Amino acid sequence: MLEGENIICFAKDWNEDPTCNNHVMRLLARKNRVLWLNSISTRAPSLASARDLGKMARKVRDFARGPVQVEKNLHVYTPIVLPFPRDRSKE
Repeated sequence: MLEGENIICFAKDWNEDPTCNNHVMRLLARKNRVLWLNSISTRAPSLASARDLGKMARKVRDFARGPVQVEKNLHVYTPIVLPFPRDRSKE
């Protein structure tokens, strides 16, 4: 098993239902430093959706908070993604 390494995990949001990724990163954090990067949400949100608005608010709040230690050697960070204008003629 790895020891003394820095590991970056790109995955779904840490606070969602746990998957094998959560379990593996917890195991690796026993002897390594792990940074879990929450999902950047690649789907365009709907401003008419209360669920999407809530998720956007959580993402901004979590980004402002910065990295959070959830367990020894295991930190979770939520990056923020700013949308760039796109050419709507190609849609």
